[in-house]
Amino acid sequence: FFKQKTAYEIGVRLVGSEMCIRDRDKLERQMALLAMRPELGLICSDFSMFDESGELARSAIQQYYGVFSRGVTLETAFEHGATLENGDHVRYGNVFDVLLGGNFIHPPTALFRKKVFEAVGEQRTELVNATDYEYFLRITQRYAVGYVDAPLLRYRISATQSSSPANFARNSYYNEMALQHVLDHFTLSHEQRHTVRQRFRAMHLVLARHLADREKQHALRCLLAKPRCLFSPVGLLVLLKILTPTALSL
Repeated sequence: FFKQKTAYEIGVRLVGSEMCIRDRDKLERQMALLAMRPELGLICSDFSMFDESGELARSAIQQYYGVFSRGVTLETAFEHGATLENGDHVRYGNVFDVLLGGNFIHPPTALFRKKVFEAVGEQRTELVNATDYEYFLRITQRYAVGYVDAPLLRYRISATQSSSPANFARNSYYNEMALQHVLDHFTLSHEQRHTVRQRFRAMHLVLARHLADREKQHALRCLLAKPRCLFSPVGLLVLLKILTPTALSL
């Protein structure tokens, strides 16, 4: 298995032996799924969330990833389900088409074989926050994915982390770069290309709405970059918000 040893060693030094125990439990439970389905290229899992005030969610995946607010469920993302001998409920299947609509593989939970790394190549680090997303798209285009439906990792939420709302505009930019790379370099069906283009429009619309109050010119450019956004009800409301900021609140 390919593993970033340096990051692991730093983590152990920071939080001590408790992390070693948790990490071993996570690996054992993910390996149990891989033993049952050796064809899987990547294994991920649910996770819990906490911040300085305490635990925020025991099961966080569907709360954290926006794709689950757009009609996707774990059952529709993964075709197959099973229960392992250790009692863990798992799901697995081909998730590439669903992943085009938005990421839901939590990077700290991802485990994959060395042969997968050798097959898909290294990450494109110029994509910054979208590096993992583009990498997961490359993996899932070739391999099925397994999911352990249990919080195998505790994830800390911080106002200063790179995925925080304060970095929404920057992260949207890199996500668009990643999807443009997919359009330019992946072999996609007509339906898959349509999904990516729909995602482009949705991203521009959400970003314009996010910027409408304080960065109106940027918000307007987002709408005009994808003119079809203007013909949607939400797009018209965002345009009104930009032009007449006191008229209504979105």
